[in-house]
Amino acid sequence: MAGVKYHWGSMCTNHADVDNMVALQRELQAAKKTNSAAVRTRLALGHEQLIAMKPFIRNEPDDAMINMRSLVINMQRLLTAAGVPNANQYTGHSFRRGGATALANSNTSMHIIQKAGRWTSNAAQRYIDTSASDVAAAQVRAAQSVSSVMGSASSTRR
Repeated sequence: MAGVKYHWGSMCTNHADVDNMVALQRELQAAKKTNSAAVRTRLALGHEQLIAMKPFIRNEPDDAMINMRSLVINMQRLLTAAGVPNANQYTGHSFRRGGATALANSNTSMHIIQKAGRWTSNAAQRYIDTSASDVAAAQVRAAQSVSSVMGSASSTRR
């Protein structure tokens, strides 16, 4: 994709024009859809992981985490030191996932979550991690709701 963008950019005198080119955007979207590379798992970085890392942060320049690459490398190092499983699956997107998940868990409306993450579409929903226990609890509530409706419907027929 970077090669396609470079090719299109080499035809323009103003690189800002590249971002506004509809044909280029379509080509990039098509390339993303046809990319058969393995999808990389990204975990949500939440309060629990941040607290686990805190004792391992040293007062050193590398721990300042100045740029995104060093941020991710240092974050993974701290998570590994803290014994957090799958530390290599935490990336820069983990902050977005963790933030969206934390907001959703605090019953924040989807509209506010979208604004906080600067999402203009429903993509925010893909960033919210839902635990298996939350899904199971929702299924139980749904079954109880149906059961109570069915029970009251059969009692009114008598």
